[in-house]
Amino acid sequence: MTAHMPDRQTTIYVRHPPARGRDWIVSIASTPDQRFSNDKEALRYAVERARTDAIKGFATEIRIENEDGSWQTLTPDSFGG
Repeated sequence: MTAHMPDRQTTIYVRHPPARGRDWIVSIASTPDQRFSNDKEALRYAVERARTDAIKGFATEIRIENEDGSWQTLTPDSFGG
């Protein structure tokens, strides 16, 4: 019987504000949402977190919501993971 390996995948979601003047929200499983007044701050936090998780051995991706509600993925190569 093989031992169960913990889930080593992390997805970080950077959610676009629902309306002008609202916060950008960064969501990571099992972590309280973080709120930022602009996209640069939100992305900086997401990338720093992804780098930290990658160092710990997690396969990490960042998913960024576009204004139209579609999503794009930031690859580990983009954030040094």
